[in-house]
Amino acid sequence: RPPAPRSSLGSGHLSTSATRTGPARRRRRFRHHARTRIDRNRAALQRRNARISSNMAAGRPPRAPSSGKDASLLQEIEGKHQQAQQLFALKKYGEAVTIWRDALMKAREISNQQTKRAVQPVIAGSLGCALDLHGEFKEAIEWHGKAFKTHGSLGDTLAQCGDICNAGNAYLNAASAGDVQAVSSAEECFGLGHVIALEHDHRDAAATAQQGLANCQKMR
Repeated sequence: RPPAPRSSLGSGHLSTSATRTGPARRRRRFRHHARTRIDRNRAALQRRNARISSNMAAGRPPRAPSSGKDASLLQEIEGKHQQAQQLFALKKYGEAVTIWRDALMKAREISNQQTKRAVQPVIAGSLGCALDLHGEFKEAIEWHGKAFKTHGSLGDTLAQCGDICNAGNAYLNAASAGDVQAVSSAEECFGLGHVIALEHDHRDAAATAQQGLANCQKMR
């Protein structure tokens, strides 16, 4: 994951930079954790022994691609995902947004439904992180919500914790930009993430959600 300063949400996570790009932009306070890659076991993209470096994700592996077209699509999506991640690390959030949007459009063409459902929330969550750091908070929150819902349908509660905490960070960044009511929404997100984490014994995720709740108190 990205550049200094670094702040891990858990094992295998990198934070994003705390700084917006462009002139006369203030330093950002709350950081996101976009996935560095799509795991091959989850989305048939990476080598079998690749390190899982996802947004607090540990899910059930989908079936292998059902067609040569799917395999080709997955290779293209992986390439776009890695390219966007590199731009994200360089704080070029607007460019990363464009490429992740393209990757998401390609993911919709995957014919194997289980593979599609594994790939789409990875891209959606990453897109949400880039949108937030690009200052597009409302749309960022929507994509984190979609990722949260899909991960829930897959039974991936660890990934859900990452999604909902990233949504909380987006609300806090919106609050920093002047939307004071967003703090309450952030508290709801982190509170839900904390409950899910405790119910499923995701200790690192619980600590992340707890820190998010503490950040909410500092914003009041």
